[in-house]
Amino acid sequence: MRYKRAKHTAWRTISGQAFIVNTKTSTLHELNDVGTAIWECLRRPVTLDDISRHLVDVFETTLPEARKDTDDFLRQLTKTGLIDHVS
Repeated sequence: MRYKRAKHTAWRTISGQAFIVNTKTSTLHELNDVGTAIWECLRRPVTLDDISRHLVDVFETTLPEARKDTDDFLRQLTKTGLIDHVS
């Protein structure tokens, strides 16, 4: 499964931190540095493994830990309507 940013989002990165607005619900979401790295990966359709490998390259983490944390975060982004699944 691939994931991408939902079309009804507006975002900006300020000082390395992403701020995302869901324009359907008018809610603002502030991401930490790991969340921002994941959000930047989502500019094109990507898989959980693509993102996890990127996090291993950028942060001091293991692939299993990155995969679990990414999966949890993608579930949150899906629940809040910030990303879509792409087949």
